[in-house]
Amino acid sequence: GNRSIRISRTVQRIYDKEKRTTELHIGSTKTSSSERIIPISARLCGYLERNRKEDGSYVASGKNTPTEPRTHRAYHSRLLKRLGIDYITQHGLRHTFATRAIRCGVDPKTVSAILGHSDSSITLNIYTSVTEEMLRQGIKKMEQRKDVDE
Repeated sequence: GNRSIRISRTVQRIYDKEKRTTELHIGSTKTSSSERIIPISARLCGYLERNRKEDGSYVASGKNTPTEPRTHRAYHSRLLKRLGIDYITQHGLRHTFATRAIRCGVDPKTVSAILGHSDSSITLNIYTSVTEEMLRQGIKKMEQRKDVDE
């Protein structure tokens, strides 16, 4: 089937100074390139299918209403603790994903598309230390080849 997640909205809790309260804000993505379709693994797809309660739903809640951001952060924190994993923010997970994808040889343009960056130079600027390591590895591979020196 179509193993993918469509990113089309943002869900945020925003503070209203006049009302002195917060309200849930569901809006469009930051930029047009932020709206995207991300392919997912069969394992993740199976998990999401088993936990989906309504068609066309939000990924985190499995329903047609989003999960409260604070609730989602608390769940994330509890899950890491239960698994014995040091705390990492959700943005930190995004960074880890991008770093590992680049280290695995996924080209920066593809990583950019997954992250929703409008330009792969944004991705390269953020993850440049990884690409420098890749360059070193590339030079090392070239040194090991006999036909390059001829």
